[in-house]
Amino acid sequence: MDDNGWRVLFRKARGALTPEMQDLHTQRIIKRELVNEYDGLLAELEDEQEEAMLSVCAAARRYDRFCGPTLRCRWKSHWIKPRP
Repeated sequence: MDDNGWRVLFRKARGALTPEMQDLHTQRIIKRELVNEYDGLLAELEDEQEEAMLSVCAAARRYDRFCGPTLRCRWKSHWIKPRP
């Protein structure tokens, strides 16, 4: 139940907090906390993903710097045939 639905029931009960209303209120609060926690976890995951991407890019640059010339030489000797 959303906030407005809970408030409507509360008004209809003229401010009386029945056990059913208490349960609904508790569920509403739990859902809100879950959404907040989920949002926080998503933000952390985005940060971790960005860090991982930066790490991969740095590793790719190092790999290309150290192995690139050898790989390009091998590639050229294998794929580029001299013309007759």
